[in-house]
Amino acid sequence: MYCPNCGSQVSESSRFCQNCGCPLPSNKQSQNKPPNKKNHSFLWWIFIGWYWMPIKLCFKILLFPLSLCKKRKSAPKTVTITSTASHSPLFNKKVFPSTGFNNSDNLDTINFAFNSLDSDLFLFIGSSLCPYCSIYSRRIYSVSGKDKRFPSMQMLPQNLRTSQCPVCGCFLGISSYYALNIYGELKEDIKRSNVPFIDSRTNEQKATYDRGVAYEKQKEQDRNDYNWLVSHLSDSAPKSFSGYRKMKNSNSANYIKLVNQAKENGYIIKQEDLL
Repeated sequence: MYCPNCGSQVSESSRFCQNCGCPLPSNKQSQNKPPNKKNHSFLWWIFIGWYWMPIKLCFKILLFPLSLCKKRKSAPKTVTITSTASHSPLFNKKVFPSTGFNNSDNLDTINFAFNSLDSDLFLFIGSSLCPYCSIYSRRIYSVSGKDKRFPSMQMLPQNLRTSQCPVCGCFLGISSYYALNIYGELKEDIKRSNVPFIDSRTNEQKATYDRGVAYEKQKEQDRNDYNWLVSHLSDSAPKSFSGYRKMKNSNSANYIKLVNQAKENGYIIKQEDLL
């Protein structure tokens, strides 16, 4: 039989273990059972994990360039047509409401943006509020015109192949498009790209645009009024244009005094409220 404490084999007649001195049980059935040995399998898992982590890290380092190439091929290239001119306001007063070509941007930069597309299809993005560029915005176009599912690039006006819309002054963008239909969006993109080229803005979008145009016109008029006051009534004119607009907004006593002084000097300041 075996000692239950140290596992040493002892004679059946012994009452104490000769190795550790532990009392031996009297049950013969339990005496003949060898002691349970501890399970050391977890040590193998520690050993395997210790060596597996560096191997896994090496595989990731070796495969990283390959995964980077796949991402570059699968991800659409986005190109925003950058402008070499200064940023114009939201509503370009110099060309409003004309839709003719009136943009002094570097055409070489614009042509480079279109030529850098790595797909025959591209997405055009403009403003959703503008009565002009919103008609052509969020559509897919075919550069060569061979993909009959989408309109040809010839449908996109020449004056929108620039950095900014000639009507609203917003920045325009193009992005390579791949008809992969991964999420089932291809059918919807084809449908949206082939709707009639008409002004489909909501009444709310039209009202927002009209308020913006009126705001910019009033701001320009206020700038002209302020410049006249600085030139002719420098002692009474506010120190800043923003201060003058605050006076006009609140219709303060000093503003009314300025209006009367300007009238006496032959200049009429219109007193419309700012929108």
